[in-house]
Amino acid sequence: MKPVHLVILVALAGCGKGSPPTEPSAQATRTTLPDERPPAAPEPAAPAAPAGVPALQELLQAHHGEDLPDADVLAAHDGARESLLWLGAHGDTMSLRTRALMLLAHYDDEEVGVFLHDLASDASNHAALRGAALTGLSGQDLAAHDDWQRTAMAALEDADLRVVVGAVKALYDEPFAAEALAALAADEGAPTPVREAAAAGR
Repeated sequence: MKPVHLVILVALAGCGKGSPPTEPSAQATRTTLPDERPPAAPEPAAPAAPAGVPALQELLQAHHGEDLPDADVLAAHDGARESLLWLGAHGDTMSLRTRALMLLAHYDDEEVGVFLHDLASDASNHAALRGAALTGLSGQDLAAHDDWQRTAMAALEDADLRVVVGAVKALYDEPFAAEALAALAADEGAPTPVREAAAAGR
């Protein structure tokens, strides 16, 4: 007679034959993968607005361009230059930003020129901003800055009309651009606003 313990082992082994493997539970197989994409860096906060921004912003919201403040009105506002720089970079609307950039033509200094040139030369900026920044550069001495000259001259061939007109205005009083402006004014194939702007600048 077989030993009892052997019979029991054989019986147990037979019960296990053909049994499907036990599926691991969903909970047991769930693996938490690390997020492969780093979180997006937060947008840098705009610097605090200068004290003169609210009053100047109201003036820039004029319905007509001819109602925008001139040099005398700006001179009567404390910190107008700093306020225009802030609005040109951080204004709430495209209209506010472009108007502020154009009015910076009343301030001939290095900081303003660098600010405007950086905006005008960056092709990723909206064409309206680039055109307005070029218009603002009309108040700077482009002849003293080779890179500013190159940016303005290259913009004469831009695909966007706003950029071209801004470049023409930037080059109005620059002797080195006189020939190029004369050619634009005489070019019957050029858009009318460009021809008129170039003719006005001769």
